[in-house]
Amino acid sequence: MYKRQVTSSNGRIFYILDEGEISLIHRPSKWKLIARDAFNGKLLWKRDISRWITQLANFRAGPAQMPRRLVSVGDRVFVTLGLDAAVEMLDAVTGKTLHTFPGSAKTEEILVHDDMLLVAVGDPNILTDAVSNVDGFWQIEARNAKPVRRKILAFDIESGEEVWTADDEATAGYTGLSLTAHRDQIYYLDGAQLHCRELTSGKERWRTDFPFRGSFLLNYTPTVVAHDDVVLCLTYKQLCAFSSVSGEKLWEQKGAVGFGSAGDLFVIDGLVWTIPMVRFGAAVVWNRKTDFLGQAGSEFWGMDLHSGDVKKRVSRGILPGVHHHRCYRNKATENFLVY
Repeated sequence: MYKRQVTSSNGRIFYILDEGEISLIHRPSKWKLIARDAFNGKLLWKRDISRWITQLANFRAGPAQMPRRLVSVGDRVFVTLGLDAAVEMLDAVTGKTLHTFPGSAKTEEILVHDDMLLVAVGDPNILTDAVSNVDGFWQIEARNAKPVRRKILAFDIESGEEVWTADDEATAGYTGLSLTAHRDQIYYLDGAQLHCRELTSGKERWRTDFPFRGSFLLNYTPTVVAHDDVVLCLTYKQLCAFSSVSGEKLWEQKGAVGFGSAGDLFVIDGLVWTIPMVRFGAAVVWNRKTDFLGQAGSEFWGMDLHSGDVKKRVSRGILPGVHHHRCYRNKATENFLVY
């Protein structure tokens, strides 16, 4: 059983796999971090994972944060070898631990940027509790989910030493998968505001209002993208662009959502691409004539990064039939939207 954690760097692929017996789903899991040669599939090494998300989770029940528990950059692999374990940096060649980052236990997300390791720390055990409180595939907020106070930590990759910690009211309500780094700043959401902090010190530079509903513990979460001098925030209700310098709101467009997953948002040659939702009044409506799988709208929109004006429209008719794009996030290159 894969849990969507797959990454690649320097000719190697790394992934997390349950190697437990498959004769009965209730048999114990045997989670492994596995490294292979990307060109011929040769096994390079394996590491045991002590405990991971249960294989008994409901269909499409998340949690959405799990894919951000494995990162590879060059000859380094960053991973939590346990559901609530600290982050370890491994040698990609041998799989041996180079060092463990202090204070990073219960990490929910890992991000690497400019020789800095950024982690969002909360309580992954709450994520597993939320899985059992799902009342439907499209549920946005977990029932009876316990509140978790989260914090963001930054480490120097080479030394493994902590550089700064943000643990205040601005990080307590951190929204999963919203942590984004670009140039010398980081950005994240907390359900009410978009926050901006300095990468090297953690000092807050600005915050601006961006309210949305839900704790997003399960299969859906907002999408945050930073490009040039603009920060983009996408929910199922709206797409908003903000100045990365001041936090000033630049423009707003229709929102988007994936198939039980975050909406797609790509920036290519100065255009912001997404598939906007169909709306009738204040309600979001699934347009089953164009896509009964949940991501409404019949066109890709390419919008100007700084104005939000729609510059290009591409029919979704180019997609090959009905498909589930939730199993792995869609991608884009300079020339292609890869779905």
